[in-house]
This record gives sequence, structure tokens and C-alpha cells, in this order.
Amino acid sequence: MRNCPQGIHAFLRAYYHYKSVDWQENRPHKLQSWTASELAKLPTYYLMDLDKGMAETVAPHMPTKAEVAAYFGEAWKRYFPSPGPKPVTPVTGGQEPEE
Repeated sequence: MRNCPQGIHAFLRAYYHYKSVDWQENRPHKLQSWTASELAKLPTYYLMDLDKGMAETVAPHMPTKAEVAAYFGEAWKRYFPSPGPKPVTPVTGGQEPEE
């Protein structure tokens, strides 16, 4: 994985996107049984194709730049809401700080 063709950054972005709720084809459901035909319904991030490694498995699911930007924008708003914390004023013992 460290030496994958797309580079480790792109690999990790694709891997986590592929496993996330943001991946539009992600439709979790309970398997009816523990049989080969049911296991074949699992996404390939759980059960990879025989002829592919992890890097090849996630490469087709790389999010677009627009998807990354949209996710980042939403995450930024959620975790760093505006107007943000007020600046802390220094403790001056009751005196105005010198400028």
C-alpha cells in the first residue's frame, strides 16, 4: 500500500471514502445467510476480488475534487463554527496592559 501507484494519500482518501456513508453505493443490509452467494454481496472493501490488492480495489472509488471540497466544507462548518471563540484577554491584575 505504501508504494501503490496512486500514492498513499490518494489511496487513503479513496479507502476511507469507499467505506464511508458518503459513498453513494453504500447500502448496508443484513445478509440472509453465511453462504458464498450472500457473501458476494459484500462491498469489496470487506471481501476483495481475488486478483486485486487494496490499492486496486479502492482506486475506482476515489472521490472527485468536488466531493472532497464539499465534504471538507461541511466538516469545517461543523467542527469550526463561526464566529469562533472570542480572544482571551490577558490577566493584568486589574491594570490595563501597556501597548
